[in-house]
Amino acid sequence: MIDNSYEVYKVVDPSKRDAEWMNNCITMLRRRWQPIVNPIQNRINKDILFSTYDMAATEAMFKEKGDFLKTKPIIPLPLLENIKNSLVEEILKNPPKMELKANDATALTDKQYDMILLRHKSQQEAIVNQINKSVGYPPEVIGDSRFKTNINEFYRMGLDPDDPEDIQFYEQNDFPKLKYEIAGQKLIDIILKLNRFDEDTVEEFVIDILANKVICLDIYVDQITGEIKYDYIYPETFYGIFGKKNDGRDDICKGYEKSVTVNEFLEKVGNDFDWERDWSWMLWAINYRNGWTYTGFRRNL
Repeated sequence: MIDNSYEVYKVVDPSKRDAEWMNNCITMLRRRWQPIVNPIQNRINKDILFSTYDMAATEAMFKEKGDFLKTKPIIPLPLLENIKNSLVEEILKNPPKMELKANDATALTDKQYDMILLRHKSQQEAIVNQINKSVGYPPEVIGDSRFKTNINEFYRMGLDPDDPEDIQFYEQNDFPKLKYEIAGQKLIDIILKLNRFDEDTVEEFVIDILANKVICLDIYVDQITGEIKYDYIYPETFYGIFGKKNDGRDDICKGYEKSVTVNEFLEKVGNDFDWERDWSWMLWAINYRNGWTYTGFRRNL
């Protein structure tokens, strides 16, 4: 069976890699993928974390149940609830941040150029202004527009451009930020804010780390609005044929199963969804998931 299934993946002729071939590939992978966590163990771990586990075994230890258990029911002690709440509270005091840092050759060169320009700024201004004075031009100051980094931060910190130690301190502590790094960082911060990362996702991550030592997230671009969004994924619903590397680089496949609205589905597929071609498939999916008997859609209302 395994040998026959992997024959599907050996097809290299583009003319034979059609929709049927793709469907067979996905079918074979889904037959073999496994959840990233054991669903049963996940349920047990979360019952312990939330103190919702069954106390039947403890109650069975009392030979004479009588009125004792009726008047004094045995309930789980919320031992881990305070730990979870404390961790969430501490994390939210200083929430995790995503920092954009350019490490390519061009970015490093831009930073080095700015530090050289900063070191020789006074000398260059003196030479240029001496020439300007001789021809009646006003003095020139090498300002922010000549730099590719946020040089204003250097002056805001009260540092002296004529002091080599101040420049060395500024450079070695990674204070110079390229202007395009700053612009990219603003985009990341907006994405986190719009997706309510601090308000919603942090607590879910803490729960999953305590229960399963794993977190799952799907990041995508909304094909309707162009927004960058992410979906929190319950680990027990995340499947894959996983490799040995922790970052997933050698995973054969991965995916998750989640019920979504038609609008959420269209946000992800965008123009890949062709109404005339695909509407019946969507109808079948809706009916299969919900057990309904829709027979069609009304359009252009």
